[in-house]
Formats: sequence, structure tokens, C-alpha cells
Amino acid sequence: MLRALVWGLVVLVPLPTALAQNVPKVQDKADGADKGMKVEGKLTADDPKDKVLKNSYHKVHEFKMTEGVSYVIDLVSKEFDTYLRLEDPDGKQVADNDDVGPNNLNSRIAYKAEKGGTYRIIATSYQGGAKGNYTLTVQEASKAAGELAALQQQHQKALQELNKEFVAAKTEADKEKVRDRYFERTAESLESFAKFAEANAKDPAAKDAQNFIAQNVSMLGSTSSAGVGKHLRALLEKTTQKDLQGRLRLALAMNLGKQSEAAHQKKDKNAAKLAEEAEALLTQVVEKDAALKQQAEDALFMMKKLSIGKAAPEIEAEDLDGKKFKLSDYRGKVVVLDFWGNW
Repeated sequence: MLRALVWGLVVLVPLPTALAQNVPKVQDKADGADKGMKVEGKLTADDPKDKVLKNSYHKVHEFKMTEGVSYVIDLVSKEFDTYLRLEDPDGKQVADNDDVGPNNLNSRIAYKAEKGGTYRIIATSYQGGAKGNYTLTVQEASKAAGELAALQQQHQKALQELNKEFVAAKTEADKEKVRDRYFERTAESLESFAKFAEANAKDPAAKDAQNFIAQNVSMLGSTSSAGVGKHLRALLEKTTQKDLQGRLRLALAMNLGKQSEAAHQKKDKNAAKLAEEAEALLTQVVEKDAALKQQAEDALFMMKKLSIGKAAPEIEAEDLDGKKFKLSDYRGKVVVLDFWGNW
């Protein structure tokens, strides 16, 4: 359950899975900073309510970090959907995470300390009022994992700045421009993760980078930005991961479909060409990727039958008086279709 922020866009991104290994069971202090920590905790009704998730309880744990060092923080529970936040020594929230990845409700933050001092780690739950046991662990990240954490911080900072611009935008047109830049920046980041994975192919962090790409690429299909399409195409040409190839084809097809609709509205002659390429990519996904087959088939139906410029499929039904009718009976007339239910 990746959560959405201002634009309904996923920005609470999953963090690497290979970062947290061999976590120390006790704190080991050196040079005034903590090397690692493991805490067995429990959320109870006696804990204070969380300031971000108003109906959830929270506990605060402190951990001293060294400037420039990367750390991985894990919050694991079998009893509730965890949510993890990190505040710097000045009390500013610098990172948060809800889910490690699909079907994993634990939380993980990988963070490179921008200043030394005592950080506050807030353990809470995404389920309002949830209580139960949890395990919180902190340890220093490996060199490659630390570099990956830095990449993620750069990515999140860029998105946060764009988020501020979006909120400050005065018109819908301005908001749309910022939204496109958001998607384009995300696509650029994924290319950076791909380069990292290639440069660190023998390190477990490479797989983490590839997972990051796979888990975030789907959102890029929701924009008509040609810039996003360019980045998706570049990633598709470079990757050798079959499952990632399918996700990239699906996202690129959705992006091209939206580009086609936008071009059709502007009466751009490229609309048909864009739609044709999108349909070809979706057909490839249907044929080559069983896990994404149904999703691609649904998208293909929408693109061929329900997208702008396409003839609506036939509808046969009964009106409120029980009289049968067909949509084609009204060909040549202006028709409004209103789908509703009172269940």
C-alpha cells in the first residue's frame, strides 16, 4: 500500500531490501555516535497519538548519527501495518516510509546523515488505533548501499521541491506543467538507478536498485509527457531483466496512449502513430508477460474501444420502461452515456 501525496502520486518509495543484514543486537558506541541498535517495542493505548497520523499511537526512539554516514532503519511487525519517520537533531522530518514493497507492510528508511547528532526515530502504524509488538533495528549501510541511499535522498528532495511548486501554482495550466516535471524527474532518477545497478552488478544493492525501478515505473504511465516516454524507452533498451521489461513496456504503452489522446485533441497527425505503437507494446506484454497479461489486456481494450477518437462499442440494454435499445440506434445523434448504480 504505497501512499499518495498531493497529486495522488506515489512518493513514499520502497527502500532497498539488502541493506539491513547482520543487525547488531545491542548499541555499540564509537566516536560519540551509535554503530547500531535493536529495540523490541510495543505500541499501546498509553502511548501518545501521532502528530502526522492523528488516530495512531507512536513511540520515539533516539539514535546518534555521524555526519556523512549512511544508515538503514527497519520497523517490523507481525501485528500491524508499520509506518516509520525520521527527524534530524533540529526536529525536521527528513525521511519517512510506509511499506518496504508490494505485499510487505514493514517499513524501511535508508538515510545518509547530513549532520551529526541525535535523531528521533518515530515508530507508528498506518492503521488508526492499531497496537502491538514491533522490532526496530538500525545499522550502518555498506558502501554501495550508502551510495544508493544517497541517490534516493536526491530523488526525494527533488520531488519535495516540485511538490512545493505544485502547491504554489496559481492555475491548472501551471500545475499541469509542474506535474509533468515531477514525472520527468522521476523518470530521470530511474535512469540513474539503472546506471548504479550496472556499475554495482556484483553487489546486492544492484538488485535493490532494480527493484526500486520496477516498483516505481508504473506511475510513469499516467502522464502524457513526451519526456517521460523518452526516458522509459531508454530504460527499455538497456535493461536485460525480463520482468522489468514487461513493466517498462506497459508504462511506455500507457504513456504513448495518453500522448496519442493529447495529440488527437490538438488534431495532431501523429496521434494515430502514437496509438499504433502503444497497442503494439501492449500486445507484446500480453504475449510475453503472464503476470501483467490481464492488466495489458484491459489497457488494450480501453485503448482500442474507449479512448478519444475511437468508436464506442455496441451497448444493448433496456430503458426504464423495459424497452430494448442499442447504442447504434442513436448513431448520428449527440449521446450522453451515464453509468451509475444505487447499490
